Amino acid sequence: MSAFTPCGKGSPGSATGYWLTGTAAFHERYNALATARGSNGFGPVVYTRFTGTLSAEGRYGHLGVYKREITVTDVTEMEIRADCR
Repeated sequence: MSAFTPCGKGSPGSATGYWLTGTAAFHERYNALATARGSNGFGPVVYTRFTGTLSAEGRYGHLGVYKREITVTDVTEMEIRADCR
């Protein structure tokens, strides 16, 4: 699963939020965090501040259950933490 949910809008999950697509640099940064923390097979939930492009409505992600997709173009901040700021 590769989902993005804005802060304060619930937890990421199937059909919640947006399907997330990122650059190789985005995934490398995420994978470094997941490896450092120890992944449970699904990877950690991370706080990420980024610039991206929002798609038109459609069917995106696994089994097309997401209504929109967001494509990350630049990451400003990425860390594992429980709160939004």
